[in-house]
Amino acid sequence: MTTLPRVLLVEPQFVLRRTIAIVARDLGMVDFHEASNVARARTLLATGTYEALVLDLEEGPQAFDLLGDIRQGKSGLPRDLRIIVLAADLPPIEGLAAAGIWSS
Repeated sequence: MTTLPRVLLVEPQFVLRRTIAIVARDLGMVDFHEASNVARARTLLATGTYEALVLDLEEGPQAFDLLGDIRQGKSGLPRDLRIIVLAADLPPIEGLAAAGIWSS
């Protein structure tokens, strides 16, 4: 049996988080591990190995801090960790650039 990529899903909305994880597992796409907030995600990221991160920006500054820490090499995680960002309202590009997340 093929080992699925381990991905951490950080999504505060329970129903959305569970739906994403269940569908991906049922389709045999990914082994999602779940966190409902950034603080829990930091704990899981510090104790486990993940090939990617799916992060909802709903927590605002905490989510941006996590992204910035990863990209700036301050988290102990690979700086090039694959990250998918979920956002209902995309923040201004300037905010992403200031966090070291985006470069044009």
